[in-house]
Amino acid sequence: MNPKLYIIAKAEAETTIDKLLKAGADRVVSPYIIGGMRIAEMALRPEILDFVSTLMDETYDMEIGRFTIHPQSEVVGKTLHESKIRQRSGATILAIIKDENKVIINPGPDVVLEPYNVVYAFGTKEHLEKLKEILGISKK
Repeated sequence: MNPKLYIIAKAEAETTIDKLLKAGADRVVSPYIIGGMRIAEMALRPEILDFVSTLMDETYDMEIGRFTIHPQSEVVGKTLHESKIRQRSGATILAIIKDENKVIINPGPDVVLEPYNVVYAFGTKEHLEKLKEILGISKK
């Protein structure tokens, strides 16, 4: 009825995931599958999960943000090194999505930033707000 709504549905069973997607859900969450994966992660890599949980604790005010580079941004056409994003914002770039087929995890300093690249970054709210300004994303 409203194509602008972003719909997240909860699946009680794995067999209902496809049905919910076909019915129009944008994302489907299964608490049982997520819980099982989390238990497996805890068993296999407890130190990593503890580290991430600690950083994401509200005490540290750390977040991960997803931003799209505006075509008029000052960083367009520059490398990560030339843009000095880390020095200017304090945010750490975790990944850059160039297009559907090209995802750069832990991008190096020579990666060139282009309009509409999607940037995933890690930092405090303040770091991510500064990054938004650098990427040409206006404040709301």
